[in-house]
Amino acid sequence: MTISATASSNAGFVGVRFILDGSNLGGELTSSPYSTSWNTLKFSNGSHILRAVARDAAGNRVTSAPLTVLVSNPAPRRSNDRLTTTFTLSDGGGIAFVTSDSIQPAVDANTVAASGALQIGYAGLQMDASPSALSGIAIIGVRTGGVLVSEASVPAVSTLSSGRVYASVNGRVNTGIAIANPNGEDAVISFNFTDMSGNDFGQGSFTLGANRQLTAFLDQAPFNGPASMEGTFTFHSSVPVGVVAVQSLTNERSDFLFTILPVVSLGVLNNDAIVLPHFADGGGWTTQVILTNPSDDPLSGTVEFLGGGSPSQSASILTMSVNGATNSAFDYLIPPRSAVHFVTGNSSDAMKFGSVRVTPGGGKPPFGTGSNAPVAVAIFSFKNRGVTVNEASVLGAPTSTAYRMFAETSGAITEPGSVESGVAIANPWQTPVTVRMELTQFDGSSVGPPSTLTIPALGQVAKFVNELFPSLPDNFRGFLKLTATSPIGATGVRGRYNERGDFLITTTAPRDEGQVLSDSEILFPHIVSGDMYYTEFIIFGQSGSGGMWFNSANGTLLPGGSVNPVR
Repeated sequence: MTISATASSNAGFVGVRFILDGSNLGGELTSSPYSTSWNTLKFSNGSHILRAVARDAAGNRVTSAPLTVLVSNPAPRRSNDRLTTTFTLSDGGGIAFVTSDSIQPAVDANTVAASGALQIGYAGLQMDASPSALSGIAIIGVRTGGVLVSEASVPAVSTLSSGRVYASVNGRVNTGIAIANPNGEDAVISFNFTDMSGNDFGQGSFTLGANRQLTAFLDQAPFNGPASMEGTFTFHSSVPVGVVAVQSLTNERSDFLFTILPVVSLGVLNNDAIVLPHFADGGGWTTQVILTNPSDDPLSGTVEFLGGGSPSQSASILTMSVNGATNSAFDYLIPPRSAVHFVTGNSSDAMKFGSVRVTPGGGKPPFGTGSNAPVAVAIFSFKNRGVTVNEASVLGAPTSTAYRMFAETSGAITEPGSVESGVAIANPWQTPVTVRMELTQFDGSSVGPPSTLTIPALGQVAKFVNELFPSLPDNFRGFLKLTATSPIGATGVRGRYNERGDFLITTTAPRDEGQVLSDSEILFPHIVSGDMYYTEFIIFGQSGSGGMWFNSANGTLLPGGSVNPVR
């Protein structure tokens, strides 16, 4: 593709440079016509933001208005001899695999620990037909002394050419990054940090070999970040890569807890209001709301916490203690490329719960239409007798009228190893919304009659699956489908009791069933099994035949026995 720009002024321009997603696209052009070639095959599918910067002889610079360009190349396909396993998905169904050195989490968690040598790698998904746009989650658990101490659900992601993530390194808290290069050529990755005031620092670069994967905390090589920092981490890659980020916490008894952080593409900007479908505060619960600026411009707006409401009453905006201040609305101003961090502070036993609304400056909820929106995540944690036993993240995402998510029930509630899935649904509208709920098995067949739920105006409902379907059989594994009369926000929830009787909870990202499908390269950028870890894959979203490949971190394709179907 050829990109061209025209530039003229009374003083005369002497050079033009193209900027793609905040990074230089080639060198400065010093003579007209100002044109350059853009090989889109080296960039990820999706939106990218293109600008031109013109320079005059005095060194003054003028930047053009941003132009959003959509890249849509066919996703690469691997032949069957380069796949670890193949599968066939039924309409409305899915398939599950577990790494061979892992236990089957819902079945053997009472008595058996993960075993075998530690294996780190990544996996990719593809459908045989186009478009290939599967959804999936990898449920990763870690054990200490035979006790499950943390479990996180890592969503499958599309590859990115560039991205940004909130970063925190401070004593017991750290941020980890996994980058997978599925290409047949090396990836040259440049990066930098930005502090909470918008100052860039710590620029660096490294090469990630073809088909290889890297996992490191930000204070480790090759990133070599400071021992204490809060801000963001930004990267640009010469070829599309899969990236996932986690926030880890070593708790008061030295257990390793971790949860997912959103990695945003630098080519995606919008001004939509954001709904985070769940928060909890008080009674041992605390919620962090983290807003990351994906742009090179300051972002402003307002954060509000809304209650659940009731069938006869709209939800109200709650008065909250946040960052030491008590109010019903909390303004934010995020410097370019930086982030802001809100923490609730209700120390009483009285619990507040509901949803979080983030409205960009100048916008009107639920539509936004003001300045660009930040990328939002809510991390809620639970402390029992002075020990943090749980952290889980709720990722901000566009609202939709249709979702599908993994759901599971196993064992008697409160018994060690028992699992209970649920859902949190938020209604951003001034009128109630009716939601139809259906359960299907992995073969796509329905389980019992559907159920309906009314979400109050501006309200939120969080319930476990057994509450929504009282006659549900024991040991159910399948999918929960939501269909709403107006767009809603939703997240799946997965709770379980460990061997100590601690209640652990993680969220499971839903699939937006209303999305327009486009060919995408889909990866699980981080897989870990053996030693203290297990990983289970849940794959769903399309019907037909496809396959999964599983590479070790050094790029070796792992054989078919590396993953086993879960029945």
